[in-house]
Parts: sequence; C-alpha cells; structure tokens
Amino acid sequence: MELILKEIERALDAKLYYLALQASLTLPDICGALQSDDGVAKNYKYIAWYDTYAKEPGDLSISGKDCYHFRCSYVHQALTTHEKSSYSRIIFLAPTCQGITFHNNVIDGALNIDVKRFCNNILNAAVSYTHLRAHETAAN
Repeated sequence: MELILKEIERALDAKLYYLALQASLTLPDICGALQSDDGVAKNYKYIAWYDTYAKEPGDLSISGKDCYHFRCSYVHQALTTHEKSSYSRIIFLAPTCQGITFHNNVIDGALNIDVKRFCNNILNAAVSYTHLRAHETAAN
C-alpha cells in the first residue's frame, strides 16, 4: 500500500494529474477491502470507506456513491458520466498557472472538482487510515 501512496505523490509532483486521479480512485476500493473480514472489494465497502474517511465537508462535496460511479466510468471506460450519478458529469480540473482553483462547484448540472485537491484528500485519508490500522494491529 505504501508504494501505491508514494507513486500517487510522485504523479502529483510531476503534474501527472489524471494518472494520479485514476490511482486515487482505487484507494477506497483497497482500503474498503482491507477493512472487511473477507478482504474482497465491493461497491458498498468503497462507498462506506469514502464517506467515512475521505468525504470533504459541505453539501457539494462528492459523495461516496457518486465517487464510486465516477470511478467505474472513468477507470473502466474513460468517461466522466455515469447513469446513476447525481450530476450530469463530474469534471476534474487541473490547477491553473494563475493559481485559480475551481472546486466543488455545480455548473449546468456538472460538478467540477480540482483534481490535485481531490487526489491529495483521498491520499491523506488513505495514509491516515493505514496508520490507524497499523496502530490497531500493534495494540492487539
């Protein structure tokens, strides 16, 4: 897991934002599977882990369910739309050179998210989660 987290950090540092996004979208699957008794990734585990550990506060923050649907469409089909999404599409924007950030805004039914902020948020949640699990394992 640590190697995956470091690779995402390297991708962000190299401004390979969409590569980092694709890898970041898999972290709730990995962590959800680690959390379960059978070790198998399932959609409800992904959603529960994301909503518990990675969802940003606020009404417009992407939910675990919408994040899961986006993961399915983006990772498997390179699409930004999903028929079960709450939004017409989810658009991840790379940071601009002017330092302007567009994040958690809905325009004409499309949710836009800053890709670097989103990836860092999931990355930080996964790091915190793995440290928590390591501490719990050591205590037992």
